[in-house]
Amino acid sequence: MARKRGDAPRKTALWKDVWRSIAHSKGRFVSIMLLMALGSFALVGLFVAGPDMRATGEAYFDEYGLADLTVMSDYGLDADDVAALDKTSGTTSIEYGYFKDVTLAGTTKALRVMSMPDKVSQLELVDGRLPQNEGEIAIDANVGRDFPLGSRVSVEEKPNSLNDECVLRDSEYIVVGYVHTPEIISIINMGQSTAGTGSLKGYGVVVDSEFDSDVYMTARMAFGDTAALDPYSNEYRDAVAAHKSEVEGLIDGRPEARLATVKADAQSQIDDGQAELDDARSQLDDAKSQLDDAAGQLADAKSQLDDAAAQIADAKGELASTVAAAQARLDDARGQLDAAAPQLASARIQLEGAAAQISSGEAALSDGQSQLAAARDELAANEEALAAAKGQLDDAWGDYRAKEAALAAFEKHPRIRVVSIDEGFKGNASFFKYARDLGHRRGDMYEIGLWEDSIVESGNDIMYAINIPQESVTIPETIDGI
Repeated sequence: MARKRGDAPRKTALWKDVWRSIAHSKGRFVSIMLLMALGSFALVGLFVAGPDMRATGEAYFDEYGLADLTVMSDYGLDADDVAALDKTSGTTSIEYGYFKDVTLAGTTKALRVMSMPDKVSQLELVDGRLPQNEGEIAIDANVGRDFPLGSRVSVEEKPNSLNDECVLRDSEYIVVGYVHTPEIISIINMGQSTAGTGSLKGYGVVVDSEFDSDVYMTARMAFGDTAALDPYSNEYRDAVAAHKSEVEGLIDGRPEARLATVKADAQSQIDDGQAELDDARSQLDDAKSQLDDAAGQLADAKSQLDDAAAQIADAKGELASTVAAAQARLDDARGQLDAAAPQLASARIQLEGAAAQISSGEAALSDGQSQLAAARDELAANEEALAAAKGQLDDAWGDYRAKEAALAAFEKHPRIRVVSIDEGFKGNASFFKYARDLGHRRGDMYEIGLWEDSIVESGNDIMYAINIPQESVTIPETIDGI
């Protein structure tokens, strides 16, 4: 009991010391209390923010029906692919659609143009309305700051390397609304793109008829066993992984089959082009044969002209002889007229006969000169036709040799890699894969890719298609510049 009574004065002294310390340093005490409160609030926020954010995301995904699994194909999904995907078990909805990566006109900003979904991955309409007709587009609300409602947005699309055709029917659209999609929730990293800089900067939706394509490009899939699961839970991930494995099994071998179909279509186009080239060469051979025939005809015409000139020369000689004889007879007649008037009548008769002979000779000379002029005109016309045909033949042969010379120059250049569609180079993705197969870091490509199939001559210019992966060739080009 004595020990307990002794503890009370010590506790009282301790509390007095505490209150005295607080009284002498109120500012420090208040600061310490505020720091403790701030730490407590931060700890509570860390515990509460995560679940709240996940709950918000789950509600957003449920409201707009985010797809559980999306299948995309670089070569498109044909009827056989659709039939295989339709066999997937447990689906509540499968929607097929289209998309194409383009750039905003005059820029390198990549914009993904998509067809409008129906029930899977529905769009959130922020303002305006959804497209109803061709030539209308609803764009990402974040991109919409640069394009007011009612304005026009122009895009640039690279033609398909297989058939040199575009997928989108229009290149200019009227902005009718702003949307958000649950498939892209980040405005900083929207994903990769096959257009522009390779990084997606926005998206837009149009009606299905805007796409000129015989195959689908994407399939959005929703499953019944994932509807009640938390999208951030392991159970959801396991369920989606199981469905993914099933889908991969259903489409096993389909990419190779689709690639074979695309290659067959491309080979058919190549065969048609080769046939046209063979026809053109045959026409050139025919034209050359015609030119040879024309040259023979010209040689014959020249020989005829030479014969006509010889005949004219003979006629001139005969005419000169006739004129000389007539002149001699005229002189004799005049002498006889002076000598004897009675012989004048006879001399006049002889003179008139000589004059008639002279007129006949002059007429023959005129006809010969006309024939000579006509033959000369015909020779000039034939020579012009021969020169024109020879120029066409030389131009056609020059076009063929110019392409071969350009191809040889490209193949000798150390910074150019000449490729072809037959070798599997269909676009940027093919070059990235090729660089990775070579073991290059980050899939960098150190040469500029040039398609042999695209080299054509246009007037005095050589036109061709190239691939310049700018993020990969920056350092080599800088070194070349130095």
